[in-house]
Amino acid sequence: MCRLVRHGGRWGRGFFLLLCAALLGLGLTARPAQAGDCRSLAAVAEPEFGIPEGLLQAMAMVETGIYGMAWPWTINAGGKPYYMLTEADAQELARRAVAVYGDQVAMGCMQIYLRWHAQEFHDLQEILQPAANVRYAAAYLVSLHQRYGSWVSAVQHYHASDPTAQLIYLCKVIRTRASLGFQTVSLDTARACAGAAPIPGAMVTATPGLPAGAAPDPASGNQQGENGRGQ
Repeated sequence: MCRLVRHGGRWGRGFFLLLCAALLGLGLTARPAQAGDCRSLAAVAEPEFGIPEGLLQAMAMVETGIYGMAWPWTINAGGKPYYMLTEADAQELARRAVAVYGDQVAMGCMQIYLRWHAQEFHDLQEILQPAANVRYAAAYLVSLHQRYGSWVSAVQHYHASDPTAQLIYLCKVIRTRASLGFQTVSLDTARACAGAAPIPGAMVTATPGLPAGAAPDPASGNQQGENGRGQ
């Protein structure tokens, strides 16, 4: 579902609906996930949480994609991604990263950002568990969809609060979902994403009848309502 309450400016209703259609459009044949790929967990979570097919998988690939897989043992510290070979290596790096950067660290399949979400887990080890990481991300994405009224806005706010960063991330997800075979991307959408113009803030609205913040939010205390690395 894509809902637009208000629009305006150069990047108005038509641009929003263009990206909305691109995000939800289906086509081609989906490429299967590989063993050890977080994509397989995302694929299971999508129908369970009511997420459009391929959307969470594409997000996983954008967050931690390497060599055609979404890698679970990934740590982002100091703005740099580290792809560790084993869970033990990732756990050790996570501890060291937190000691240096505090809560400015993102972890696991879906790059859960400690600053906003650490309180929802028992410890760092749980955050890095692929199943727990993906399921939390799925629940959080659904809460954003309930809060903002569309999958477009949910994807944007999963990543950042800055409009430019939001659109760049959204376009990466659209391209990746297309590359996985879950949709096609029109020439107009490709051109729009190439420009990466910000979507006006007025277009990011709550679902009519549902006050902003009323939807269940797994990240209690997250005042910005996003996973938060593209500030």
